[in-house]
Amino acid sequence: MVIILGANSLSIITTIVFATMIWPMIFSLVGAIKTEKLDLADAATIYGAKKGFKRLINYRLPSFLPAFLSGSIVAWGLGWDAIFGAEIIARVNGIGGYLGQLSYAGKAALLFLGIIIYLILIFVLNQLIWLPLLRLTTRYQND
Repeated sequence: MVIILGANSLSIITTIVFATMIWPMIFSLVGAIKTEKLDLADAATIYGAKKGFKRLINYRLPSFLPAFLSGSIVAWGLGWDAIFGAEIIARVNGIGGYLGQLSYAGKAALLFLGIIIYLILIFVLNQLIWLPLLRLTTRYQND
């Protein structure tokens, strides 16, 4: 990112956020692949999803979707924390940078209010985006 965007705050923050978010997603997908149920793979083969695009769409993606989504939720949570911290450290504009400035200035009441607004924002995003997606993936889970 530094090579593409140059050595500025945006590229450094983007790199930190990407490096923070990628690992939970990779680990959740690797876990899903390692715990793949062979009987479902056999059933997909029997019903015509033997290989290629058809197998990907009809078997692999639906079976890995819950793990991918869980990893994404963890990744976004860590990403929020990373961008928040990176903005404070880099002292750039953004909610983290703003709260960092309030902290440095000793404005405790405004800092508390900003943190509450930040938590409400995350809660609303979870309610509107992540929980509906999680509910959608339950149809692909098997006991």
